[in-house]
Amino acid sequence: FIINMVDEATLQVVRGALRGVKVAAPHDRVLKNECCFSFDTAESPGGIYINLRTFQAFGEDFLALDQQRTKNTLYLHEKAHRVPLEEEGDAEKEAVKIRPEGGMQVSLGGGPKYRLEKKKELVVMDPSAGSTLRVPLPCPDLPELLLQAIASLEAHEDSSTKDHVTEWAEELRPSRYAENLPQLEASRKISPNPKDWRCDESGVTENLWLNLSTGFIGSGRQNFDGSGGNGAALRHYEATGRKYPLVVKLGTLSPHGGDVYS
Repeated sequence: FIINMVDEATLQVVRGALRGVKVAAPHDRVLKNECCFSFDTAESPGGIYINLRTFQAFGEDFLALDQQRTKNTLYLHEKAHRVPLEEEGDAEKEAVKIRPEGGMQVSLGGGPKYRLEKKKELVVMDPSAGSTLRVPLPCPDLPELLLQAIASLEAHEDSSTKDHVTEWAEELRPSRYAENLPQLEASRKISPNPKDWRCDESGVTENLWLNLSTGFIGSGRQNFDGSGGNGAALRHYEATGRKYPLVVKLGTLSPHGGDVYS
């Protein structure tokens, strides 16, 4: 394969965007195979973009939205296409591999008639300038933290796959709040478009939590460094007599779960 090199000017841009990049640990939830808002995958026309802070994947149409939501500017871009297996022997070899090169899961029964060939690149977004920098991978000149973060994502199993494996054996126990959760009569309809989401108290558009009893959308707690939110969701909980404790973070709901807090 080709090893790509970058100049010092490009490295300066990459280093300036490193804040918040993380190495995926075994316990982290990684959703890298499919867009969180659509059915886009690496085989889609625009490929898939994986956020190097949140470990969540997004199709090309939702990339700018995720960047605005998380303020992250570094993404791993994967684009895949199918290459037919020309010889029968190659197909047989492919059939017996459980996880062939590239990390794609392959069925043991009969084997596919193709293999997936992936192209990967680091994407650095600059929203203020409206520009995007792309660095083809592999590139050993990148900072070590970034190389480790990319390697950890490539090695990590997609959490949705883990969910399918464990859901048969997992004993689900309802939360003490969820079991008898009061739900008021609906007075509004929450838009499925994330661009429409705003805090009901302050109008901010980041770190939003939906109260599962009242339908109130409030900003989350403020972090020690001033980031995060303004605490509107907590104030709503206090103002309603502490009767409605369960909230879910907007943008995290999927068929496999979501960020729920009580």
